[in-house]
Amino acid sequence: MNSMQLYSVVEITNLEPLKIGAGGNKANQIEPSKDYIPGSTIRGAIIGQLIRRRLFDDCMNTILTQMECYNAYPCADGNLYIPAPQNLRINKHEYRRAKTESRYDHSGNAGTIALTNLHDGSDLSNHDALAFRFISVQNGELTGLNPVKEYRLHHNTSRNKGEKDRENLFRYQALAPGHTFRTIIRYDESLAGVLEPIMQQPMNLYLGGAKGSGYGLCRMQPLEIHVTEYGEATEQLGLRTLLNSKVSSPSSELTITCLSDCVFRNEYGQPVNYLPESEIHRITGVSVKLIKQYVQAGMTEGYNMKWKARYPKETTLKAGSVLVYQLNIELGPEELKQVKQALECKPVGYRVQDGYGWLAVNLSYPERMAVRSIQPIAEYREDRAKYAEPDCSVNPQEEEVMSILLAGLEPVKQRWLELLTCKLQEQGEQSGERFVVSNQLNSSQLQQMKETLQPLIKHLKNGDMPSLPSDNTDRSYKKDNRLCSIAGHHFKELITFICSSASSSGSLSRFAQNKLNGKKGSLLFSHARYREQQFIAELLYTGLHVEQRRKDK
Repeated sequence: MNSMQLYSVVEITNLEPLKIGAGGNKANQIEPSKDYIPGSTIRGAIIGQLIRRRLFDDCMNTILTQMECYNAYPCADGNLYIPAPQNLRINKHEYRRAKTESRYDHSGNAGTIALTNLHDGSDLSNHDALAFRFISVQNGELTGLNPVKEYRLHHNTSRNKGEKDRENLFRYQALAPGHTFRTIIRYDESLAGVLEPIMQQPMNLYLGGAKGSGYGLCRMQPLEIHVTEYGEATEQLGLRTLLNSKVSSPSSELTITCLSDCVFRNEYGQPVNYLPESEIHRITGVSVKLIKQYVQAGMTEGYNMKWKARYPKETTLKAGSVLVYQLNIELGPEELKQVKQALECKPVGYRVQDGYGWLAVNLSYPERMAVRSIQPIAEYREDRAKYAEPDCSVNPQEEEVMSILLAGLEPVKQRWLELLTCKLQEQGEQSGERFVVSNQLNSSQLQQMKETLQPLIKHLKNGDMPSLPSDNTDRSYKKDNRLCSIAGHHFKELITFICSSASSSGSLSRFAQNKLNGKKGSLLFSHARYREQQFIAELLYTGLHVEQRRKDK
């Protein structure tokens, strides 16, 4: 008799940047990072906690074979965001136009565009991939999310010793702190007494790499007590809208979406880019035939600390791949529901303990997609000081080295800001990202505005929020966005933004976030406490300085 399987849903918030390598050349100075937490990473962290409590050896075989950790994907507003399916498409020209219009729409209404499902064959001209890495459904519309990543510069004194040109500077790409993820941990009921004391209480975990360099501190906490049905677990995850599609008529097709990377092999053990029909028949008792595929292939990867070696690479079907099968007979709603439950209730294929093989059946999507990306990081609270262990403090020597390195990059930042001001000033008048410093401003006016900005920038660089300066020379040119403005905001509005610590979702804040999320922006302003305000202040000062320098020639 098969024992009962339990599902526990946990929520993970990364309090520090999260570095989980995503392949590529490991010798490169910049190693890319995954934008989710793999099940293998969560599994390793849980096993580490069991070893620390001396509970692992007593039930080692059961834990290694009867505990499956699903991938942890971003969650926002109570909705889990899954990898974007390969069969969904948009028209990129419509998307860009709608995005531009909605970005500077102060009414707060997000623009939408038509969504094309290749499987429906309704409009095969829209073959552009979605602009979002993860998707969900809210208020009858498809919404997208792109996790925020950042780069940090590091200094290694032990690298390439003895060489004339030592490459001792490198950067890590990592998920920015403040993301929230949710995942399922499926395990045999015999493990409940061992696992639940760990998973049923909030705890700190270190996930990913570079744990000794200020990366990886996460807060894991359960959402509710374990459940015995997969459907109940998906409701806790926030997947009900996507997964619980109602079927009111017989169906002759089965559409399978890979929610995680999958490792499938045929009857001869050879890797294949589909779920074999024989495997579906074994699981569901229904005969099927593969008729369509919307797939993308990948490779497995990973590092085992016990072995001190990397896992062998295998071909995978990447998350978001879609497989369509023809049923040999039409199934009614109840029969189709049973088939759906059989394929979804547990991972399918190989290496399922590490998060591979998570499937969803017959997902339904709305006809329109919102063009604005969901903000994956809420205003980041200072939770790290609240949750961090006493030994998690930053090494003062590392802080000093980083300060020296960033100070050395100051000329680089200045050149980048100058290039950015020139590029933005070339934008058309209708562009919401235009930066204006008119040549009608004289040197005296430019100097007065620079003098207003100088103390504000000094406070921001010291990590302090400046107070709004009292302006005894309230001139009209400071309120004319035709003479000086960023993203349509004149000088006075810019000063108000710079001196405000309150979070904002306006056009100026979105403009700053857009520039700071790039590689150079995230690196050069990585240590700024008020990143958006300092960026706007320095960008404005640079534009004024460039124009004044041009006049003085």
